[in-house]
Amino acid sequence: MKNKSYQKAIYCLEKAHAFKQLMVCYEKLGATSCAIGLAEEHGYYKQGALICMKHHNKKKAAYFYSFTKPLYAAKLYKECDCYYEAGIAYMKTYQFLQAIECFYKATDPLQKLDGLRQIEEVAIVLYLSKQYEDSLKLFEALGDYYSVLECAKRCKNTELVRRLQELIATYEAHENNYLTAAHYIASLNMDRARLYYYLDQSSNDALKLAIDKGNYFSALKICFNTNNLPLAKQVAKLYA
Repeated sequence: MKNKSYQKAIYCLEKAHAFKQLMVCYEKLGATSCAIGLAEEHGYYKQGALICMKHHNKKKAAYFYSFTKPLYAAKLYKECDCYYEAGIAYMKTYQFLQAIECFYKATDPLQKLDGLRQIEEVAIVLYLSKQYEDSLKLFEALGDYYSVLECAKRCKNTELVRRLQELIATYEAHENNYLTAAHYIASLNMDRARLYYYLDQSSNDALKLAIDKGNYFSALKICFNTNNLPLAKQVAKLYA
């Protein structure tokens, strides 16, 4: 009898477009999914969130809270291991570093890539807006040290510029990109830059490996054994 009353009320409320009251009736009848669908369709985010929390549907509650309380939504999403969605919620409150942490934890590689791409776009906008320090922090969290270097130059942070040039040069040399390595180290250490220029012309993998490992004595021996005296001279300058 009670259900018939609710069903009759539902009919009347639908005709009157009284959707908030209609949600209550749906829930009373146990038609929770209908109530949630109605909340989503008509943007009743607060009511939808409360219904979802009442029925222990954290993930859907997080969806509703993302419109009104994005930080709380991020918390709920993380509890559900929905890290991509949590990252998006953090972005709504401009908490980009927390968003990056979440995107890195996303299990779907496409979602992870999309989230990090969105952060990269934010970092670029900050850079173009001359907010170099904020841009630097995001690029650093993304592991884009080439962009971090450009930001450090704009911030006139000479010590950070020096460390980044050395880091990038070492990495590029390790990848056998000797000309690029020479470009980044030239202003700091011309002897090392010349060495990289020589190595770019060399096909001796044993020599490259020895230098990459910092074993300059072995590198010198290889130079002498191959009669490469110009390169031996450059290695000796670093070894000394």
